[in-house]
Amino acid sequence: MGTSGETDVARRMEQAIHRYFAACNTGDVEAVAAFFTPGTGLITEIRLYLAAPPTAGASRVELEEFPYAERGYTMNSWLS
Repeated sequence: MGTSGETDVARRMEQAIHRYFAACNTGDVEAVAAFFTPGTGLITEIRLYLAAPPTAGASRVELEEFPYAERGYTMNSWLS
């Protein structure tokens, strides 16, 4: 079982996720945008992953326009 600090963080994260989805479901643009306001520490990035068959002959598959090198990901970083 986690510490009370970890439990508090998990609870706050869950509440933020519920509030974000509620704002999305009601179409409240301002409320959704507030989750991405710099300095709020709520949501910094969202990436969508879809299940798809691998591309024939591809040696690797990457998300289009994701800055792998800038974030320190190398071709072999996932192997270590």
